Amino acid sequence: MENFAVSVIMPCFNAQDYIRETMESIFGQTFQDFEVICIDDGSTDGTLAILEEIAQGHSNMAVVSEENHHQGYARNQGIDRAKGTYIYYMDSDDLLDASCFQVIYGKCEKEALDLLFFEADSFYESEELERQFPGFKKLYHRKRQYPDIYTGEELYVQLRKSGDMIVSPCLQIVRRGFLEETGIRFSELPLMEDNLYLFWCLLAAKRVAVISERLYQRRVRGASTMTSARQKEKQYALGVTLCEILKFAAGCRQKEELYQTILEHARAMVRHLRGLSMEWEPGKWDMISKECGDIPLAEVMELFLLLDDKLLKSRVRLQEAWDEKSEMNRKLQVTYDEKAERGVQIQNLKAQVKGLKEQIKEMQVQEQECEKKWEQKWEKKEDELAKNKETLAKARAELKELKGRFFVRVIRKIRKG
Repeated sequence: MENFAVSVIMPCFNAQDYIRETMESIFGQTFQDFEVICIDDGSTDGTLAILEEIAQGHSNMAVVSEENHHQGYARNQGIDRAKGTYIYYMDSDDLLDASCFQVIYGKCEKEALDLLFFEADSFYESEELERQFPGFKKLYHRKRQYPDIYTGEELYVQLRKSGDMIVSPCLQIVRRGFLEETGIRFSELPLMEDNLYLFWCLLAAKRVAVISERLYQRRVRGASTMTSARQKEKQYALGVTLCEILKFAAGCRQKEELYQTILEHARAMVRHLRGLSMEWEPGKWDMISKECGDIPLAEVMELFLLLDDKLLKSRVRLQEAWDEKSEMNRKLQVTYDEKAERGVQIQNLKAQVKGLKEQIKEMQVQEQECEKKWEQKWEKKEDELAKNKETLAKARAELKELKGRFFVRVIRKIRKG
């Protein structure tokens, strides 16, 4: 039996318009040690024929045809057939970055991980969908960095508290041996089957990491499970998921932080159910209650709703206090900004004064040099003047001597004559 580094499991249902592009992004990976297991989930278009055509050119691709059982069942079929060290789940209408497998496989091997999470960008089929579902633009981006290696319980608490939990199995890779050791599989709910899968995996994993690379391209299109309504199926899936979460919570009361985080998770699901306009009479829960064993779901729901109402009132008071604090912070920020602006102005003035001082100092140096030059010139002129005076004195003396000689001669001539 041939083994691979990665097994790519991809359920396919009526994806004939996208499947070729998706397969190109898979086979275009820079890392090629993988197999692809495509489970056609009862497609009624040409999806199966296209898959079989593509498989003829790839020895590492298998196509399985099933009746329509939804994605959870299809992924479980893929897990049972997988031979890879790690399992990666792909959606049949999305795309991969060319380096995806190389990055996530390398990280898993380096850190000996059970589970690795990464991120994605979304792209829209039309501008209308972009206007209708703007939330998908950053839906698969986390707000924080998670640089360490965590236990699943540690990371579950952190992701729930920070609002960074991304459920999609397409944004994670899991060690196949971990799934075999724990027996974890997808629930076979018609919708939201990945919620329980992620919950079970996280809380069982021993070594988990998160990277911020966006290695996946999520297509937002009409009539997909992301954008369709299907209210009744969502209600049923949420109810069953809530039951399973409460079952798990009952066994971890001794882990206070984890226990409280799970309860908050359950409350969030109750609020989601309330948003789907579900009625709370016990009779409405008969079908879901069959999945819940000994848990009195209707009573639990009522308790959570009561707690949720109290929590809501507390949150309103907290929000009011927070708004008041935010206003004070805003005013403080304005004051700080004004002070900072004045500080900048003072610094600018100081810089100008410093510049003027340097100019004055430079002018003083120039003035001193000029004075020195003038003193030197004046001394030179004085020397020249002294020499001229000395020359003039000699000339006068010589003239006086000549005059004396002249008068002596004149007197002698007069006496002789």
